[in-house]
Amino acid sequence: RGSVFYRQARVGRDGRTFQFLKFRTMLDATPERKDASARPAGHRVTEAGVILRRHKIDKLPQLVNVLLGHMSLVGPLPELPETVAHYTPEQRAVLSVRPGIMDYASVTYRGEQEGPEDGSDPTETYIARVMPRKLELNLQYLARRGLIEDLRIILASVYLRAQDLISRAGKVGQVLVDGSIVASALVIAYLVRFDFEIPTQHWKHMVLLLPYVVLARTCANV
Repeated sequence: RGSVFYRQARVGRDGRTFQFLKFRTMLDATPERKDASARPAGHRVTEAGVILRRHKIDKLPQLVNVLLGHMSLVGPLPELPETVAHYTPEQRAVLSVRPGIMDYASVTYRGEQEGPEDGSDPTETYIARVMPRKLELNLQYLARRGLIEDLRIILASVYLRAQDLISRAGKVGQVLVDGSIVASALVIAYLVRFDFEIPTQHWKHMVLLLPYVVLARTCANV
């Protein structure tokens, strides 16, 4: 029930707050929903929410934040105001740039759990253990930031996401992906060889050759 969007105040550039958008994936913890309030955060995630989170679809509305100028594609992930209150003066340097959807921390902590398994307070654990490491990575990004570094982060994020999807697909999925890559490589090789204008006879030759090349390469990889 309620809006499909989840809005939350986050801290952006120069310490200004903005409404951070995501697709809603959890039951509301309200007084009217005592069953939801009594559950740990990780156990309030709905069945649809699990799918959205698994495939990172819940983060798509953040593109609206990018269009509004609150965020960029690459930059330190925005934090809650109460979390930023714990920053040291040196750590507050990360607020000198717009926050982003992807950064070093999102790659390093892409498999981060919803909360600690030992039953300790998740907020305290995050502030004491995880946040300092993330801020360290963000400060490293500030020292290296530029177009090339941003492209590296984007490519790393895409590569790791593709790797996760392939691993979830199992052996059959990996074989299909391998076959697709081999087929694409052969077509691109022909296109480059003939300046993107493949003669009819060579096009027919490529089509006849394609299944044998794909079969040979996938068998070799298996």
